[in-house]
Amino acid sequence: MRIEINQSWISAKQIGPKGAEHIVLITGFIGAATFWEPVSPVFSQTYRLTVFDQRGTGNSGPFNAPLTMQQMADDAELVLDSLCDEPVHLVGHSAGAGISLMLANRRPKKIKSITLLAGWTKADAWMQRVFDVRLNALHHSGPEAYTTLTTLFMTPQADVASLDKTLKEAEVIYAKHMPAYEEIKARAEAVLKFDSTEYVGGVNCPTLVVGARDDAMTPFYFSEELSNAIPHARLCALETGGHYFPRTRIEQMVIPIFRFLRTSS
Repeated sequence: MRIEINQSWISAKQIGPKGAEHIVLITGFIGAATFWEPVSPVFSQTYRLTVFDQRGTGNSGPFNAPLTMQQMADDAELVLDSLCDEPVHLVGHSAGAGISLMLANRRPKKIKSITLLAGWTKADAWMQRVFDVRLNALHHSGPEAYTTLTTLFMTPQADVASLDKTLKEAEVIYAKHMPAYEEIKARAEAVLKFDSTEYVGGVNCPTLVVGARDDAMTPFYFSEELSNAIPHARLCALETGGHYFPRTRIEQMVIPIFRFLRTSS
């Protein structure tokens, strides 16, 4: 389905049983709903699931103004109001975790719970360096170098070793369909400017924070900081999974989330 906004549009879809409790999955930096494809069938067995492409990604239209995390939250809020009549659970990954925090502040009656996957408090020197090296590779060496670095930063070492051929095939596909350098740079700048500490104190709904100890993009200490700062938040630590643990460690991630959601309804 297509949601019109400011001479552009947001592409979204819903799956799972009608009348079930509602989960909205919010993607991180890449913005595209395809990120959730490995785990969507698991969630949609029990819950009504909404996924969407952020503007500038996937099947959605372009942004017509400089990109900010606040604008991404505006778009996610429009999805909620357009497609979800009842209060919802939010599950956000990385930048999607930041968007979830903002929505929990803005719409406390609409949000039943938030689950923050691989989130962060405020970008530090490590995050800045990771983005810098990836953007420099894209700008000076091209999409192939960027996608290779992305795999190395987002995926556990053992997975890269055992799934090398599969990952290389995925990198080729992603490199062919990558947004322009300026668009990726704009998304990176929006992420690095975002300070979630402005929002953690305003969260009044049940909150689960999940992080992987081997995450090389948003290190696990960010998840610890979030869980300490958000009132009554619960922390779940995955021993491995990298930044992309919603794709690499599905069962390990889903079990604590389902347990949390059953107590947050």
